[in-house]
Amino acid sequence: MNLKSCDAKYLRLKQSIVPNLTFNQTLFENILRSHVSQKTIWLEAGGGHKLLPSCRGDPERELVQGAEFVCGCDGDEKAIREYRSLKHRVP
Repeated sequence: MNLKSCDAKYLRLKQSIVPNLTFNQTLFENILRSHVSQKTIWLEAGGGHKLLPSCRGDPERELVQGAEFVCGCDGDEKAIREYRSLKHRVP
């Protein structure tokens, strides 16, 4: 059985077993969107180097830009320096 065939079977099974399954990071992003506004002051504590999955860079930047102020802090100095969408960082 090749990979493409396995992927197709997986998707068919997933659709029949849990048709409304939502990826946990999608849920997280939707919850953030419902709470972030121009009045939001947000401390991203222990966030590492990104808020959303790698493929969601633009939506992450939109979320951060939608807040009044966002600051990230993390004990991993390298990760917080590499945070892709934050201007304000505390190692």
